[in-house]
Amino acid sequence: MATIREIAKKVGVFVGTASFVLKGKAEEMRISKRTQERVLEVAKALGYQPSLSARRLRAKGE
Repeated sequence: MATIREIAKKVGVFVGTASFVLKGKAEEMRISKRTQERVLEVAKALGYQPSLSARRLRAKGE
């Protein structure tokens, strides 16, 4: 399973950029459509799945 770091490295962007795209917050962070597409393509190709434990931590903080 791929990590956000692996995706970011393959696309050539910062980890934070890849993270915003994968969280669906790219528009508000003004990340270009092309970068969003590249991140999502690579994530799909690498079989990225969000971490279940990370989702649980985020849910507790809300």
